[in-house]
Amino acid sequence: MERIGLRAAPRLTLEALKEALKGFRLPEAKVYLLTDWQDRREKARYALLLHGGKKDLLTPDAFGPAFPGGRRPWPSWWPTSSREGRGGFMKPWSPPGR
Repeated sequence: MERIGLRAAPRLTLEALKEALKGFRLPEAKVYLLTDWQDRREKARYALLLHGGKKDLLTPDAFGPAFPGGRRPWPSWWPTSSREGRGGFMKPWSPPGR
C-alpha cells in the first residue's frame, strides 16, 4: 500500500493523488471514504482508500469540512469518477477513540 499526501492538506493531497493515479487502473478500482464522525458532517474528516488489485493508495484524513478548503477538491474530482462508471462508493465509519 502506498501512502500519499498530508493530513489536513487537501490541495496538496489531491495533487499527490492525481500524480499517483497515473497508470492506475481506475475502472477496476474500489474507492472508500473513511471518516471518524457519524451524524456530524460539518466536522467530518475524510481519508481516501483506493483498492486497485495490484496497487493500493491511502491518503491521510485530508479532506472534508474540518479542514480549510477541504470541500473544494471533491467537486472537481469526485463527479469525474461517477461519469466514468465508478459510482458505487462506500463510506465506512469508525467511532473516535477506537
